[in-house]
Amino acid sequence: MTGFEPSSQVITWLQSSTVFVLPSLFECLPYTLLEAMAAGSPCIVSRVGGNVDLIQDSKTGLIVEPGDVGGLARALQRMLTDAGLRERLAKNARAKAQEFPVEKMVTLTTQVYREVLDSSPEKSGVASGQK
Repeated sequence: MTGFEPSSQVITWLQSSTVFVLPSLFECLPYTLLEAMAAGSPCIVSRVGGNVDLIQDSKTGLIVEPGDVGGLARALQRMLTDAGLRERLAKNARAKAQEFPVEKMVTLTTQVYREVLDSSPEKSGVASGQK
């Protein structure tokens, strides 16, 4: 872990990586995965949370079951020995990442927060006993 790094440095590392691996046991929608995809890094992820919204197995990356060490090892072996697979997955992942521009993600996240706040008990008067 290097601590905070400028995004330009992170992009350089991702672009020079042979493979990006995210074997999480829990995820929401990991921005690091989007960054790797946008940078053209072929990805291996575990089948959790938003990973499966971004990665379609054998099309935009490889998916393994969470905690499956053998499956992860096989996916890594496959990825490291098949340059054509890496290139195809990276190309498809880069295209998929274009569906999630930062501006769109900020807008959608803000919309969720507004909806939650508008329906909160404090806003509706439930918390204060008015209803």
